[in-house]
Amino acid sequence: MNILIVSPELNGEIPEQLKRLGIETKNRLIWTSVNQPPPKTSQYALALYCIFSEQQTDEIVTSGIKGILANDPGLPIIVLSAKPNAYQARATLLAGAVDYLQMGQIGDEFPIRNSIQEQKRETIMATPPTILIIENNETFAKALQKYLRSEKLGHIEFATSLGNARKQLTTLHPQLMIVDLAMEKPDDALDIGDDYSGVEFARDEFIEIPKIVLTGMPVENLTEKVRVLLRRNPGSGKRAVIDLFFKQDAYKDAFIEKIKEVIETHTSSTKQSG
Repeated sequence: MNILIVSPELNGEIPEQLKRLGIETKNRLIWTSVNQPPPKTSQYALALYCIFSEQQTDEIVTSGIKGILANDPGLPIIVLSAKPNAYQARATLLAGAVDYLQMGQIGDEFPIRNSIQEQKRETIMATPPTILIIENNETFAKALQKYLRSEKLGHIEFATSLGNARKQLTTLHPQLMIVDLAMEKPDDALDIGDDYSGVEFARDEFIEIPKIVLTGMPVENLTEKVRVLLRRNPGSGKRAVIDLFFKQDAYKDAFIEKIKEVIETHTSSTKQSG
């Protein structure tokens, strides 16, 4: 992740206080001229505004924060202060920072790594992703669609046949597909056998789109299907399917977290390849 580190007190090096937080020099830009906008802030997932001493007055800090946001309104800014105080916290948060943390305190109260990861996720999710549910039980598909929308996961569409899904995918560009393992052979399938199902679709079609497979099948019948779906392709080293969940678990936190993780990873890799 690219991080913009902001402080007029830095000389181009990462200080020890930040190194202890796991922040190294790779993919970091240290910006010390806070009176001038940083270059190409759109490439950064997060800005860390660092306050090491009282030399930085509240006026200087808030001016710097506002300058960053004027140049890139969507960039999350976390303020790290060596000597935090309530007045400074209030000033920086009102100026537009998303959080105010004590530098060097990395316990449970101020988990800087988790904060950075969540800010990255929120930035990516700011552009709503599209998820396509492929499920032959329309009642279940509509219920899952409603639930994922309530979780604010983006634009949620569904198809009740593989043929319909393929037609939708000519114009729809989802960041994730959720596929029913027991989908039936699509009407437009050619020479792929009578037992063509969600397994073959998930494994062989639209391989550039991440997929999570859902199933209501008994676990004792799944061993080979799981092996086929989740093993890595010998050529690419990638899995055809990211994960497999039972339908009864589709309303649990682990399922939602997996969806967020897949979208985050897919969006990041797409940006890097672009």
